Amino acid sequence: QLPQLNMLASLAIVLAIDRAAGIASTVKWPNDVLIKGRKVAGILVENHLVGTSAQAASASTSATPAIS
Repeated sequence: QLPQLNMLASLAIVLAIDRAAGIASTVKWPNDVLIKGRKVAGILVENHLVGTSAQAASASTSATPAIS
């Protein structure tokens, strides 16, 4: 049942992005969410628990933002 839970979580994130931000996203099976071909989130399902990670974009790919 874990593969079905992974698919459900992936589709839920795609729908949430569309409804919250009006941005079309797609799923790269089995566990990546893409916007315009770039990964924006990943889904991990283990022992019936769902975890997600999100990637943030920055204007410069070489600079690390300072934390203050």
